[in-house]
Amino acid sequence: MKTKPKDLGTRFETFLVNYWRNHKLGAWRLAEEGINDQGDILLSGIEQWTIEAKARANLNVSQTLAKAKEKSGSPWTAVVWKKLTRKGDNQRRSADGEPVVVIMSLDTFTRLIGGE
Repeated sequence: MKTKPKDLGTRFETFLVNYWRNHKLGAWRLAEEGINDQGDILLSGIEQWTIEAKARANLNVSQTLAKAKEKSGSPWTAVVWKKLTRKGDNQRRSADGEPVVVIMSLDTFTRLIGGE
């Protein structure tokens, strides 16, 4: 049975919310709001983050991050990407290399680690 991209995205968002909640952070999936969509997940730690979750084989990281920051209107925005590939005859999707990475701007990373 083939998994639809939207289902993969929903499962990945749910995984991230559960992961962060298990690590004692506040995390909530955001409802899709069309043109007013702010992102996929709201994450509360030291700062309140807007997360754009992507589970796909290829990703233009700089373009995706720029769009996510524009949508959220917040400097505390990141893209969380799970890189997918197809393996074997059964065409099952699985992670390749580092399973999940977080992408943020240099300015955001600098602020995160205590710089100005």
